[in-house]
Amino acid sequence: MGLLRREADFYQVQALIEAVQEKEEELSKAEQNATLNITLKQRVQTIRFTVREAPQIYSLSSSSMEVFSANILSTSCFFLKLLGSKLFYYCIGNLSSIRTLAGP
Repeated sequence: MGLLRREADFYQVQALIEAVQEKEEELSKAEQNATLNITLKQRVQTIRFTVREAPQIYSLSSSSMEVFSANILSTSCFFLKLLGSKLFYYCIGNLSSIRTLAGP
């Protein structure tokens, strides 16, 4: 929207300038009235795996771990992008950011 506003201003297309301003005001109001819904779940999950003890000797082992999941719904794209920039996870020793799927 900012780029479109600058282009409309540069070429002095008054109807487009006004339309962009109206849309920006509408989006601003929508951001102020944003909805946020978060549901959290916690469960214990058992993971089973094989352990190689010797060249041809394997044993079955298991481990229990707590698994947490969060479903986050927001009508504010700005909030989702900001939240996504603050969440990280470890995978094979590397720190990675979580990417959010946010609308336009």
